[in-house]
Amino acid sequence: MGTSSSTHLDPTLKEMFPKTGPETDEVIHSFYTGKQMARSYAAYRPRYPAEIFDTIMSYHEQIISSGHQLAVDVCCGTGQSTLPLTKLFHQVVGVDVSEDQIENMPKGIPNLTTYVGLAEDLNMIESGTVDLVTIATGLHWVNTKKFLLEAKRVLKPGGTFAAYTWLMDQLDDAEANKYYRQVLE
Repeated sequence: MGTSSSTHLDPTLKEMFPKTGPETDEVIHSFYTGKQMARSYAAYRPRYPAEIFDTIMSYHEQIISSGHQLAVDVCCGTGQSTLPLTKLFHQVVGVDVSEDQIENMPKGIPNLTTYVGLAEDLNMIESGTVDLVTIATGLHWVNTKKFLLEAKRVLKPGGTFAAYTWLMDQLDDAEANKYYRQVLE
């Protein structure tokens, strides 16, 4: 497993939120550290709907050079975006800056490898070997320019890059959903 000591908020976001947003890498990193936080994240973070993966794969399969050998999911957290990819690719790599998050990803998935590391430094991946690079609800936490250059480096020619998020209109827990609806109204 790789190691990393910090993550990087895109500098343009630091400029946009100088007084209210995270101002240091340590603060940003602390958002996703701690064993209890990671367990809660794994238990309560909404899952991505199948339609997202259907859309990504529909696009990916239109590319002549598309393959299903290797997908890399960065900012993978506890696997909300990573795990569905294990059903679509022969090998999946999840990368996250938080060791606590990685430790709370389900174990025993034979085609899944995880690393603790930065999205901007995928040195554990050989250049030109990846069919799909994904980042789900994480692009705002990384140095976008460095990350995109790294994604381009690891992707095969004609590989697919997908950055996506979800619009939270419903929670998985019925009781929590009831209170969430009350807040929205």
